[in-house]
Amino acid sequence: MVQWYFTIRDASGGSHRFPSFDVPWAREYYGTFVDDSELSTNLPVVFIDCKDDQAPFTVGKDAEPGCSVMLNGKFYDNVIVRRRGMSSIAWPKPKFKVDAGYQGRIFELDPDSDRKVKEFGMNSEWFEPGENSFMRETIAWKALDEMGVDALDYYQTQARFNGEYFGKFSLGEDWDTNTLQEAGYDLLGPLMKSMSGDSSNLRWDIDPWTSKYYYRAITIDTDDAFIELGELATGLAGGTCGSRSAYVYDNLDLPKVINYMSAMTLMLNQDRCTKNFYVYKDPTTEQWSMLPWDVEAALATDRGLGGKPAPDYCILDCEQWNSPLFCDKNHPQDLLVTTPWGLITTDVNPDRAVRGRAARQAPSTQYPGMSPGTPPNGAAAVGLDLDERSAILPGWDADQRSVPIASGVEGTYNHLIDAVLSIPTTRAMAMRRLRSLMDEFLAPDGSGRLAELVAEEYELIRDEAARDTAFWGSSASAERGYQQLLYEQLPIRASQLYGTYSSGGSIPLIPDSQPSDLQLEVVGVDQGAGVVQVRNPYDIAVDISGRKLVGSNGDIFKFDSGTVVPANMNFYVASDPEALRAGLAAGRGGCSGEFILGGGFGNGELNDVSFV
Repeated sequence: MVQWYFTIRDASGGSHRFPSFDVPWAREYYGTFVDDSELSTNLPVVFIDCKDDQAPFTVGKDAEPGCSVMLNGKFYDNVIVRRRGMSSIAWPKPKFKVDAGYQGRIFELDPDSDRKVKEFGMNSEWFEPGENSFMRETIAWKALDEMGVDALDYYQTQARFNGEYFGKFSLGEDWDTNTLQEAGYDLLGPLMKSMSGDSSNLRWDIDPWTSKYYYRAITIDTDDAFIELGELATGLAGGTCGSRSAYVYDNLDLPKVINYMSAMTLMLNQDRCTKNFYVYKDPTTEQWSMLPWDVEAALATDRGLGGKPAPDYCILDCEQWNSPLFCDKNHPQDLLVTTPWGLITTDVNPDRAVRGRAARQAPSTQYPGMSPGTPPNGAAAVGLDLDERSAILPGWDADQRSVPIASGVEGTYNHLIDAVLSIPTTRAMAMRRLRSLMDEFLAPDGSGRLAELVAEEYELIRDEAARDTAFWGSSASAERGYQQLLYEQLPIRASQLYGTYSSGGSIPLIPDSQPSDLQLEVVGVDQGAGVVQVRNPYDIAVDISGRKLVGSNGDIFKFDSGTVVPANMNFYVASDPEALRAGLAAGRGGCSGEFILGGGFGNGELNDVSFV
């Protein structure tokens, strides 16, 4: 690293320093890093130099400035480098964060954009469910972006620390006002981060003051933000509009929520029910959406290549985690069993040499809530047979606050996802969108776009991953991880979704592929109010992602990814959906209960409106 500053003296003898470095946390030097040809790589390089040679291993948000970083040819000085993560805190190779501190938003992560962020993460990819591929997270973010889900910038890098090689890391940003703006949102609504556990899963019985321990307010850190979060949870339980369904239609951005849920289900992201998500309320629409975070558990498996034991869930084997209904109350994330590796999933034989880890049946007397018929390959049953677990339960639209919320493991589900999957019409939306994504990204044999992304990412990182494992002494193999994703995970996931969970399977939740020639009907136009009423005349839910309404003079409205219309349903597209919703809500218990889309029309006039 080479650093410098300028001193300029004026004619009167005054001295001026550039950079001024007038406070301890400000930039002290300009600088650059000299490249090392022996470490040449096809990945972007993140150069880091810290006065504290243990900075990436140091835990604590009180870490002091004193590091210099260069990324994409730009040099940043006197920034903070500190370790991050909870479950990863004992990993030999650390996850760490680079934080500008009081300098604010200075980092430019995209060389083709002048958008700046205050901090970014460097993820070590030390452990993944199954074989370590060193690329699950970046693949997942790329897939989310292609699926039309609001996504963050994540890409592979080589890190060098204090002049030496430090490894291959995936670099990623976080949700904040800037990334929300990039995703097309306003910047004034509450953005809340779930912080882990069955108390941060949008349950209605956590008061706003207690919820501050379980959620982090990002954009608006006031009491009002937590009050609004509590109102969301109460509404999802059915305690606001007289029914859960009326609240969901009025207060969730359903296309975004449906798209997010379907993408996560397709990629089998197993760590998202009680944490690793954000909720955001757009003040222009007064509707909530879900945003993804920490997707390193996507494309999950429970075993190594060829089936060797692994200390994780019986993923790709047990209905609890593989169901398209994962994260509803009958498919919670966790199990109440202590293993030699901590409180995770199944009753496990500590002899790792035993084939399949020999997970033993958990006695129902010892673990209440588990059925006596728990399969020997993992304690995955929670006491209900498959048909009951997959059915729409009686009382689905009633106020759920009279039903006690399960504590502990049985409570590790997501109350927003549970509400969407409990309502017949919104469940139909989710299953239809899932099928659309399956056909494009998975295919019946697992050879869809996800397989292409796996192959592309492996070609990008394989040489650097080999250098990383040698440096850190890891026994993992990127090649084995690549083979497992391509030849085991994707084909097995495809066989589940196209077999078990599709029509003709034992749990037929997912519909057949949608015919390509379906046309919705425009049944009414109110030019004065700026409202178009459209009908789905078919007996199946129809995915209209990317379709349009056009008028006599051009496009009126393009439907977002994830927009699905339930069977035989009328819905509205309005230039001012909030006003229409408020007008219809009068006399309906405070919510319209109608599917209303909009938020601004294009140049097309409301004449001769058609659906294309």
